[in-house]
Amino acid sequence: MAPGSSDPAADLRGTITTALDAIQIDPAGVKAHEALTATYITAPGTHRAAARRLGVPYGTYRRHLALAKERLTEQLLRQPATTPPPTPPHQLPRE
Repeated sequence: MAPGSSDPAADLRGTITTALDAIQIDPAGVKAHEALTATYITAPGTHRAAARRLGVPYGTYRRHLALAKERLTEQLLRQPATTPPPTPPHQLPRE
């Protein structure tokens, strides 16, 4: 969350969207993006429905989804932190 932000949910959506868009840099990343979008963004209800929407066998869909989750996690971990780390208790100001 950006300092002074009034909508942490919007900040999180923005961070995830940026990372999701960044994984499309190679053909495998495009498939990963499609799997994540079909599963979590357009949310058809079930994984089997997402596989049908993508036009791939369920096993292939599951493989794409597993790769997609790994790529998204890697991309999120590469992004700079936007919140300062918590202050250790021994450094908190006294009231």
